[in-house]
Amino acid sequence: MISSYYKFIKKKKNKKNKKKKKKKLVIIPNIFLNFSILRYISKCIEFYIISLKNRIKKTIFCNKYYSIKVSVNF
Repeated sequence: MISSYYKFIKKKKNKKNKKKKKKKLVIIPNIFLNFSILRYISKCIEFYIISLKNRIKKTIFCNKYYSIKVSVNF
């Protein structure tokens, strides 16, 4: 059996000398409003399917703001 899990992480911007703000949870209300995010995610999933054959464990960056961590257990 192949077990896998995905983690979607918003990348941190490297900016100095700014006050820390409270982290807010972002809830996506509707999938149809986020086509651009889904396009990047779909590219990552395609690469993930290809990497299953090679048994690669990688972090794949989809976008400037979003990344997907893929880990595969064989």
